[in-house]
Amino acid sequence: MPTPSRILVVAHNHPSFHPGGTEFVAHGLFRHWRDTAGRDVHFVAAASPEQRHSNPGTVLQSLPGARSEYLVRVGQYDWFHHLQRDKIAVFTEFGELLRTLRPDVVHFHHFLGFGTEVLPFVRRCLPDAVVVLTVHDYYFACHHDGIMVKYGSNRLCYRSGIDACHACFPQIPGGSFKLREINLKHHFAAVDHLVAPSALMRDRLVDWGMEPDRVSVIRNGRDLGDPVPARPLREGDRRNRFAILGNVSPAKGQKVALRAVQLLLADGVRDIELAIHGAPHFQTDDFKGEIDSLLADCKGHARLLGGYEERELPERLAEADWIVVPSLWWENAPLVLDEAFHHGRPPICGAIGGMAERVRDGVDGLHFAVGDPRALADRLRAAIENPALWETLRDRAPATRDAAACAAEYQALFDALAARRPVKTAVPASSASPRGARATASNARPSRGGSRTRRASTAPAP
Repeated sequence: MPTPSRILVVAHNHPSFHPGGTEFVAHGLFRHWRDTAGRDVHFVAAASPEQRHSNPGTVLQSLPGARSEYLVRVGQYDWFHHLQRDKIAVFTEFGELLRTLRPDVVHFHHFLGFGTEVLPFVRRCLPDAVVVLTVHDYYFACHHDGIMVKYGSNRLCYRSGIDACHACFPQIPGGSFKLREINLKHHFAAVDHLVAPSALMRDRLVDWGMEPDRVSVIRNGRDLGDPVPARPLREGDRRNRFAILGNVSPAKGQKVALRAVQLLLADGVRDIELAIHGAPHFQTDDFKGEIDSLLADCKGHARLLGGYEERELPERLAEADWIVVPSLWWENAPLVLDEAFHHGRPPICGAIGGMAERVRDGVDGLHFAVGDPRALADRLRAAIENPALWETLRDRAPATRDAAACAAEYQALFDALAARRPVKTAVPASSASPRGARATASNARPSRGGSRTRRASTAPAP
């Protein structure tokens, strides 16, 4: 097969609707290939009913002023089996789009919204194309919104399985989890290669059963613009301003950070400021009430400043000295850490998973015990009271990579995979419709407290 020149990038959301890390990476690669590399590239994102109204007779939509970008309006999704309920509407039109664009490469950044059967569907529609899936979270293994944290107790989960998953969701028979796993692995087999943005994710995929030679690590890359200058200090000032970036949710740990501030205030530490940049989208009233109560207790020392667009990040960072990442889950390759390093704001993060993989404790950032407000409070106090620490960590920050470097590594992978693919004949669209197992699970799903979730009240049937 010749060098692939036409690329279709597929994501579960568009960053203009949901400014999340996966969306930023996927759209950033697309923009680089389109605007800088001059490639024939298109971007397709799923859009929920909350994000886009329906148009009579079609699920395909465009974005005003956007070139080579499309939306597929979805809404009938099975969150347990990760299957698309409205197969006829979604896949008929998506198949026509595939056959019109005729990409040499289909690069998925998620299957949510579409359903995992989209992977073999693309293979049947475009048998000569290279199909790659970049895995940004743990939905493939974990029904608890893909975070690998025990539902209810919030203890870390190290491996999924019938017993472990049934213990989290006793209302779901263990056999249902096994069928879910079999179905997902069957669909994953349709892709040529899996990409993990971190070594941690690669290990999780292999442990789950993926062949090691089918999984590569390609670290995310983004164009982050010019570094934001350090906050100027007046005589007597200290580096005492901390920022949390991203969606406000239980799994992101903002409550831990606020409790750490409470502890410091009780200890008599008054010169501390915590700014939370994000919003509690789709969160429960109870959670939002807890955040409000903690903010009231920390009045004058902690603020919730709301969500922001990517272009507003420099302004948000201008008054920050440190970035705090208090996540209660493993994370994968948090983009906020690249933002922290690039803009010279040393990160303070949990000592697990993708956070610990990226940040070297005492070298270019600080670790603390995940979920422990006292451990975080001790780190915040050390950051404030040791003037040389900020300079030392900042000077040792690792280089971040841009979209061009990331795209080049992906292109090398696409070229290698294309060289190995045999040439086949395309299947007519009418014959390519997915015939996955009938979805029987509830349309609701449990929430990790991520911005895309709603609390589940029902369980899938066996």
